[in-house]
Amino acid sequence: LTSAYLALRRIFPRIEPNKNDLFEVGSFLLQTLDGFVLILNSVGKMMYVSETASVHLGLSQVELIGSSIFEFLHRDDESELRSMLECADSRRMNTLVPYTEEIERMFFVRLRCVLPKRNAGITYNGYKTISCWGYSKMYHGYLSSTNLGLIAVGYMLSRSGVTEIKLSPSVFMFRARLDLNIIFIDSRITALTGFAASSLLDLSLYHIVLLEDAHIIERAHRIRTYT
Repeated sequence: LTSAYLALRRIFPRIEPNKNDLFEVGSFLLQTLDGFVLILNSVGKMMYVSETASVHLGLSQVELIGSSIFEFLHRDDESELRSMLECADSRRMNTLVPYTEEIERMFFVRLRCVLPKRNAGITYNGYKTISCWGYSKMYHGYLSSTNLGLIAVGYMLSRSGVTEIKLSPSVFMFRARLDLNIIFIDSRITALTGFAASSLLDLSLYHIVLLEDAHIIERAHRIRTYT
């Protein structure tokens, strides 16, 4: 726990005394979230996990902090998480001035859940799928770069009881096969994009999204294949 705390201080500077109120507000917000906060170092050691993890996974905060997340992670998700921790997509700027870079992250992983079935929610073979949103933090110094870690909030998947969705004029609906080829798209698409609905049938979603957004679709596509 001590080493985890010291490592955590590399990512978060000390809070000034007059900012203590932020902790009270943050604690209240955390209780209202259907999830938990997770902070990992560059090799997957859990430097911090909020107490709410025990509500969703049945694993205590003391048990998790200081341990490697890979001890609780589904083995098929190891490569996905390692790619997030390695920060291969970091791009060092051509400058001599040290700076910090934050890289947005969105990914799904399956973590061990030891809650009784009646309280566990959606699980499969003892693992619960967690939707993680956050960022990786890199420090770029004069000569080298240091991966400080990954900070994320993990949300639980929930069974939706919604059977109807009211669409506004600025929203359209489509259906696609698992390969993301469009099999239905409603007529609102014409007013919003200028494309005729019939012209988009059997096209892959990858062909019509902005190139800069293709990686988001690709990541969500891979996630969908096992959730």
